[in-house]
Amino acid sequence: MHLWRAHCNCPVTTLKEVFSHYGTRLTNIPPLLTPLSAAGLAAIMVIAMALHARRKEYSAIGFTALLFLMAVFVAYGRWFLVP
Repeated sequence: MHLWRAHCNCPVTTLKEVFSHYGTRLTNIPPLLTPLSAAGLAAIMVIAMALHARRKEYSAIGFTALLFLMAVFVAYGRWFLVP
C-alpha cells in the first residue's frame, strides 16, 4: 500500500517523463527542447536514485545511474557539442 500511495501522489513526475521521452525522440521539434527534456530526465533520475537509497533498494540504483548518465550525455551533446 505504501508503494501505491507513493506513485499515486506524483502524477506530475509521470507526465514529465512522458513528455521528456517524446522530446528526445521526435525530430520535428524545436532544437532547444531536446537538451531541456534530457536535463529534466537527468533531474528525475537524481531524485529516483535518492528515493531508491532511502528505501534501501540498492540494486535499482545502478540502472538508474546508467539512465542518468545517458540523459546527461544527450543534454551535454545537444547543448555544447552539436548545438
